[in-house]
Amino acid sequence: MKNNICIALVLWSFLGLLLGMDYTSYHFAAGIDIIKLKINLISTENPIFMYQLFFFLLSTILVAASYFSTGNYVKLWSGLEILIWLSKLLILKDGYVMGFGGTFDEEILLYDFVGVFVRVTLLNSYFWGGKKTIFAFLLAFIIIYIKVGYFAFPFYYLPI
Repeated sequence: MKNNICIALVLWSFLGLLLGMDYTSYHFAAGIDIIKLKINLISTENPIFMYQLFFFLLSTILVAASYFSTGNYVKLWSGLEILIWLSKLLILKDGYVMGFGGTFDEEILLYDFVGVFVRVTLLNSYFWGGKKTIFAFLLAFIIIYIKVGYFAFPFYYLPI
């Protein structure tokens, strides 16, 4: 089960990279738009995609390290990945107050909820053997509720 969750996590992160769901305040220069517009990815013309790519690669490397590790290193790599991802979510992530009247974007909310849920489910499988899935669901809901309610705007905008 743990291996399937690791694979699902990497695929979900790749989908977020491809669709530009990570830095939504910069939607004009995110994800699939880069491919459509054929912007040079390895230049300073598009630093936002480079940030997205950096966090995706970091997340993938940590999940892969968790996937291939044994013993307590599995928990270490998974815990580090979720800590970095949650820090990015709470400190850098934008896109919650975008719609009419400052309402949140449901697609971004769903993407982040699934991302948190899969990560917490992975930790759940390591610490409790996957027996407390409702705990993972509730914790993901609480984290997203805190993000929307108290951290809708990022603390720091990355320089572009």
